[in-house]
Amino acid sequence: MRRLLPALVAALLFFARAEACTNFPINVGVVDTPEGRIISQVVSVLINERTGVTVGLKYFKSPKEMYRKVAEGKLEILIEDTSSALRFMKQPVSSDPQANLAAVKALYKKKEGKRNIYFWLKPFAFTRTDADGVPTLTAFLVSRKAIDEFPALPRVVGKLSRLIDDRSLARMVAEFKAKKDAKEIARRFLVKQKLI
Repeated sequence: MRRLLPALVAALLFFARAEACTNFPINVGVVDTPEGRIISQVVSVLINERTGVTVGLKYFKSPKEMYRKVAEGKLEILIEDTSSALRFMKQPVSSDPQANLAAVKALYKKKEGKRNIYFWLKPFAFTRTDADGVPTLTAFLVSRKAIDEFPALPRVVGKLSRLIDDRSLARMVAEFKAKKDAKEIARRFLVKQKLI
């Protein structure tokens, strides 16, 4: 029995570690772009440093692939842009990014009562153009489930909205493209902003 006990403990630790690596308390989903990699690392480091909560990062080839995981309830935070969200919901996209933000928020508000509801937070202080050349705003979407479990989450991640602007994002993306580590870039940004 004495010989069996250490082996049993080792096996339990192995499975617990394997489970911990796949079922994070907060999973962040984003379409896999350099900007997405940077923003997801920034929010991951911020949440982990400020709350101790482990964050899993999930990168997707397309919004459609990401929304499949949303439908399965596998993502607590999304990083999404307004034109992509409207197109996914088969809605018209305007050339006015603020009008698109208002439209997408209204569409999400109609879903309130449904199981997988997400709330759009304030958009980031940068504007991008989508594949069709339409200006688009990017924001965090946080699930009701995540807010119920971590009520301070919108406040914690909301701090990033005004801080990630065109200049800071361009600088971090350039560093990332120069083969620098995204997590280290994110950490330096957060230290400079006095958020960690």
